[in-house]
Amino acid sequence: MSASDEDMGPNALITYHLHANSQNLLRVDPTTGVITTNTNFDYERIQEFDFFVLAMDQGHPKNSATATVRIYVEDINDEPPKFTQTSYTFGTFENQPKGTVIGPLSATDADSYPYNHFTFSLNSNDTFQINPETGVISTRKILDREQQSGYYLVARVANTMAPYLSSTASVTVYIADRNDNAPRIIFPTEGNDTIEVSARVPTGYILSRVIATDSDLGNNAKLTYSIAKGNEEQIFDIDPNNGAVSVQRDLTGSEIRDNHRILLMVQDMGEPRKSAAAHMLIHVNRTKAFVDWMDKHITLEDDPDSQSGILGYHQKILIILSGVTIVVVVILIMAIIYIKRRQVRGHPEQRDSYKYMSRMAGQQNGTGTEGEKKAVQFDLVQTGYMSTGMSAPLGGTKSKEKQVRHIVGCEAETSSMI
Repeated sequence: MSASDEDMGPNALITYHLHANSQNLLRVDPTTGVITTNTNFDYERIQEFDFFVLAMDQGHPKNSATATVRIYVEDINDEPPKFTQTSYTFGTFENQPKGTVIGPLSATDADSYPYNHFTFSLNSNDTFQINPETGVISTRKILDREQQSGYYLVARVANTMAPYLSSTASVTVYIADRNDNAPRIIFPTEGNDTIEVSARVPTGYILSRVIATDSDLGNNAKLTYSIAKGNEEQIFDIDPNNGAVSVQRDLTGSEIRDNHRILLMVQDMGEPRKSAAAHMLIHVNRTKAFVDWMDKHITLEDDPDSQSGILGYHQKILIILSGVTIVVVVILIMAIIYIKRRQVRGHPEQRDSYKYMSRMAGQQNGTGTEGEKKAVQFDLVQTGYMSTGMSAPLGGTKSKEKQVRHIVGCEAETSSMI
């Protein structure tokens, strides 16, 4: 700032001052009038600012003058462009033509021109593209939900001037289903389309089940089953919900053919409806017994050959079980004998008792030698018994005496019998 005063001396000495409302933002040198800032100015908040400067002399009385100053804040590229959302979600149908619009992205930049100019881009992919100026996303090719049902992208918006500030946002694209796939029949198929059934099956018996699938979703994948041809006599039926083929009439009648070729139809519930067909050959066997594997029931009374075969099987089982039982019993007996012998051999006291009991028997029969008799007497004395008359044991009990007399008596009787 600059001011002048036509007076002289102190009356012409000028000092500068700022109005109180601007002192927190600016300051002025009181002598030179140079104005400087006390803070950083942000163009995005303040583009221009008005304040008052006071010039005052040093005379008496002091005279002053006021001037209004306007400051314009210049912009620089200090703000990155920003998406209006941190994430975007779009949906589109499959099988749409190339170039189908998915949806637009939007962004803003708080800077002024030309710093507020920006462009859009997508992460590298061969499926989607984006208009760099408008931010509209579109397809590069035809999409197939059965191959990929969703895509996850990253979008970027950036300034076109240095320092090229930027930001990102996530983009999710879901692919909706179209009924573009017909049902696929897994069974029956060409080369695997024949089933054999006994003529004795009851009415309502399930012969087989049609197996089919559809790679679409929802109603587009919901299947219904029917017999389109070959069932004019209403012999068979099919469950429209699960494809179970069952018998509706007695197959033993002479009017029932042996072979039936029916055309099965599988149709989805989509729009437009799509379908698939396959043939099933059903062979009725009039000699085969009916075996219901679900109930484990076998009709033996209608098939003597089957009955005899099963009885023979049972006889074999009984013979095998009997043989195994005999072998186990023999092994147990041999084990018991072996254990008893080991117990006898393992106790020397029992072997010694056999020795002197045998000698005692010889003494009583008069067949023993004098040395043996003395040995018997010595053995009995060592064990606490008197040899003469088998009196009570030395320091022993009467029960023990009776036990020794009983043993010796038994041995004597055995020896005399021999």
